[in-house]
Amino acid sequence: MRHRPVIDADRRLVGLVTDHDLRQALLGPAAEEPAGVLVEALGRVRVNEVMTWGVVTVGPASELRQAARVMRERGLGALPVVTEGRVIGIVTATDVIGALVGQAARRP
Repeated sequence: MRHRPVIDADRRLVGLVTDHDLRQALLGPAAEEPAGVLVEALGRVRVNEVMTWGVVTVGPASELRQAARVMRERGLGALPVVTEGRVIGIVTATDVIGALVGQAARRP
């Protein structure tokens, strides 16, 4: 999975960590460093230092079309699905494509 919601003890969404966030935080500045230095750096980095804050979300009753539009307009690869402030899932670009393919396959 390329996107991980960051939640607090009450399962409330506080951020999102993506593979892109991790690459930027760890590999960009340390690209010239030996592998051992990267492993050390990973041990010092905290999630809140690399995660995306103020995450765009959708509710469970949101239309997939609207979620896809938001993802395209904002350049997002995923949207956490939240109800009453709590994360109950995540919809990804792969999910949207899968739904479109499935819908196209059902048409005569």
